[in-house]
Amino acid sequence: NDFRNVPAEQKKEIGIKIDELNKKDMPEECLKHTRFVIKSDFLLKQYQNLAPFQEGYALLDLNRADEIKSTLEERFKRKYEYSKGRNFEHSYLLFQTAAAKGDRKHIKENYEEIEKIFSAQPRLSGDLITLRHYIEAVNLVCTGEATKALERFELLDTNAFKRREMTYYYYFYAKACQLNHDYEKSEELYQKARELSPNNLFIQNHSLASRKKS
Repeated sequence: NDFRNVPAEQKKEIGIKIDELNKKDMPEECLKHTRFVIKSDFLLKQYQNLAPFQEGYALLDLNRADEIKSTLEERFKRKYEYSKGRNFEHSYLLFQTAAAKGDRKHIKENYEEIEKIFSAQPRLSGDLITLRHYIEAVNLVCTGEATKALERFELLDTNAFKRREMTYYYYFYAKACQLNHDYEKSEELYQKARELSPNNLFIQNHSLASRKKS
């Protein structure tokens, strides 16, 4: 399709729709929509650059984490010019992917890269400080440091978290409780994650699997 004459405002609306689908527990629709616009090559550049990351989050939510790294590499190699401004999005998506898979090597690698990015900033906003603490908590869960992870989770201000962020917050908080042998609270948090995002196949499958292990 030739979308060169599509008005800029309409392109912006399509980009916003992808973001909304990603946040509203609609990963299947988000993936379809994202891949459509990637192939169409008609969005504003800011959305073109973000599209591969939105695609990756949709794949994670569809329990297809094994596809994310290769898909991301293919998108940037063939179509998207890699930008230093996207370093955080790239490392954060790969960190979440590794955390979902329990891949300690790449958890460590991407966590260290994220910390470098944060440390290079002269000042962080309140939201970024919260995000940094959340990432630290997830990293602690993945390295088996349950007590420290629980301390971080209990101090997090989640008021600004959207549905997807809250879903994974509940999931990793539950894993920390499970590691700490608090199975009742763990199941309560897994249940919150499942109820908040019923279409998130990763959460639905892995929170049940985690419950069986306990």
